[in-house]
Amino acid sequence: MKLVAVNASFRGRRGKTAHFLDLMLAGAASSGAQIDRIDLADLELKHCLDCQRCQKPTFLASCVLKDDAASVFDRMRQADLLLFGTPVYTLGMSSLLKTLFERYYFTANVRSFELTKSGLFFHNVDPALCRKPFVSLVVCDNLMDETVKNARQYFHLYGQFMDAPHVGDLFRKSASLSESDGQSPVEKAYFQAGTELALRGRISRATQKAANSSLVLLPPFVQWSWVRRLLAKSRSARAKIEARHRTVMDAAVNR
Repeated sequence: MKLVAVNASFRGRRGKTAHFLDLMLAGAASSGAQIDRIDLADLELKHCLDCQRCQKPTFLASCVLKDDAASVFDRMRQADLLLFGTPVYTLGMSSLLKTLFERYYFTANVRSFELTKSGLFFHNVDPALCRKPFVSLVVCDNLMDETVKNARQYFHLYGQFMDAPHVGDLFRKSASLSESDGQSPVEKAYFQAGTELALRGRISRATQKAANSSLVLLPPFVQWSWVRRLLAKSRSARAKIEARHRTVMDAAVNR
């Protein structure tokens, strides 16, 4: 079993995305898996120009752009299972990962359409690249469920359109509050997730629940969106909520 992790954080090795990916890779390695981590921030990835040259018969599956995209794809093809890790930037995945996905274009014949196992029509893809089982990891500092929603939904649709088994759906809210010694319950759950990927090829529901568990005990006004919407209509109530939220976060940071 070989796991290849794609770290799409602009902070590279220094960020929380890398930290949680590394915990999973360590767990996988402890169970005999081969591991590889790709830090996109260290590479040159140019944006697809939609020039269509890669779709011409004489240039099919080749790209006019000279950068690291092809070498990244070659490393991904060598994997049995992929880990995609991204921070949330402006309510979505990082532009590094989106740029990488857009470059899939030159690896496929987009004029050839197929019916996926999910009953969706999509153009031809390179199965050695796009149909690997994968785990998604979405990381943010915000504690709202809505913050990770767009990125999680993207990966759900990615699996359906690519016919790629989505074997783990991880999201780490309030990431800056997490410990970095590998001994917290959440960090141990990430290590366990890597072990399960190496041995079973997927993360169990129990381990996902532990890995995704909240780091902060939230008061009801934060947990229930309908309460927040109701109280937000009152200026005075909104000010009290914001003050209370700051108190909760300050206490968490200083714990």
